[in-house]
Amino acid sequence: IPANLEDNPYLDADYEADLAMNQPWRFRQLRFNDWDVMAGQFFTTFRNDFHVGDLGPVSPEVEWFRSIDWGYVNPGCCAWWACLPDGRLYRRLEYKFQFSTVPEVAAETLRLTKSLGIRKVRYTAADPAMWQRTGQTGESIAETFARNGVPLIKSANDRVNGWQRFREWLRSKPSPAGGEEPWLIVHPDCRYFIRCIS
Repeated sequence: IPANLEDNPYLDADYEADLAMNQPWRFRQLRFNDWDVMAGQFFTTFRNDFHVGDLGPVSPEVEWFRSIDWGYVNPGCCAWWACLPDGRLYRRLEYKFQFSTVPEVAAETLRLTKSLGIRKVRYTAADPAMWQRTGQTGESIAETFARNGVPLIKSANDRVNGWQRFREWLRSKPSPAGGEEPWLIVHPDCRYFIRCIS
C-alpha cells in the first residue's frame, strides 16, 4: 500500500533527515514512494508522476513529426510527436512492431497518423542504418518506406549529444497556472518508451 511520511503521525521529526543520508534514488523511493527510480538509472530526472500525462485532443493546427527505429528480429518503434504552441513536446503515440515487413509497417504508420487526425507530418526521422545496403544491390529500407508513402530523413547517430538534448527536454518550466510543468510530456499509452526510460 503506497504511503508517504505524512501518512504516519508517529514518526520522529528527524526521520526525513535520516532518509536523506541514502543515495538520491533511494531517498526518492523511501521519502516520496517513487518506485520508478532505481540504482544505475541513466535518465535520473525522468519521473512518471511528472512527465507522463494525457493532454487530451491535440489541435489539428499543431505541427507533428515522427521518429522510426527499424527492427525486424529486435523490436522496432515508430513514435508521433506534437510540437505544442508553448514550445513543449508531446509524445502522443507509439507503434511497436516486430517480424513485420516495411510495407506493413508503412501502412500501419499511415493508418495511425490518420487516426490521430493529423493533417500533415513535417518529417519522419529515422536511423541512418535504414539507408545502408550492406553489399546488396536492391533498394534500402528507407527507399522502401518512401515507395510506400512514408518518406524519411536521416537522423544523427550522435548519442552523446542526443542524451544531453534529451536531458534538456526533461527539465521543467514555469506553468501559466502556477508551479512547474515538464518540457516533455509522454502519453500513458507510450508504455514501451516509459519502460525503456524509467
